[in-house]
Amino acid sequence: MNGSATYYTENLFGLSYWRLFKVTAMQSVAGALIVFPVVAFRKLIRWKFRPTSAQQRPAEFDLVSPAEFPADAGAAVAPLVGVAVSAGFEVVLCHRKSVIGRKREYTVLLVEPTGRMAVEITWIWQGVGQIENAQVTFTCESKLAGGRELNTLANPMIEALREFLPEWVEFQFLPDGTPPNVVLATHRQAISDRGDGAAVPRPQWIAGYLASAQRAFDHFIARGMLVPISPAEVKRLRAIDAEPIVRAELVR
Repeated sequence: MNGSATYYTENLFGLSYWRLFKVTAMQSVAGALIVFPVVAFRKLIRWKFRPTSAQQRPAEFDLVSPAEFPADAGAAVAPLVGVAVSAGFEVVLCHRKSVIGRKREYTVLLVEPTGRMAVEITWIWQGVGQIENAQVTFTCESKLAGGRELNTLANPMIEALREFLPEWVEFQFLPDGTPPNVVLATHRQAISDRGDGAAVPRPQWIAGYLASAQRAFDHFIARGMLVPISPAEVKRLRAIDAEPIVRAELVR
């Protein structure tokens, strides 16, 4: 089941109570003291939350120009793009995830000339009730022998969910707040130490990037982290005005 015509939303109830506590506590003190007890109680009695956003299985990229990034996204992503470009990487792809509801996600993919490394810079904004949260993640990626991948990043939220992450990807997590140049250096060293890291031509990076996103989506469906929503919920989410879109230039 690939769910190509179905919308899916994140399923918090797929997490253990301990994982739920870690995830909510990362948001704020209120998350640990107020949100977690509510979520835990509703998980106990199987009282589901109404979804705030949903997405379909990615079939193609929703390509955008840098000028189409919202202002907040452009401001957060531009310095990181600058670091990668200064390190010799070239922008090969800018896209936004096709989501409905109170969530927006924009990504810039850069590849170095050797093709042994790529950098993915992703900005995510999400609103739940009166709470809004935005974060940007700088991830270094390489293709390894045997169809495996190595990702190096500093994102405690993703690290907290590591037991649900795709088993074909090896994640190298760094402390929160690690500068992007350190993420780059750490990843380069890991590839050097392994004597691994396939040289992938740019067109194959782009095609493989989409294939990896589809494979990961299917993985999260199988693990119960993504669950389908009803047509009525799709209609409701489509009607939600998630954010005012303010265009901003993205430094390349």
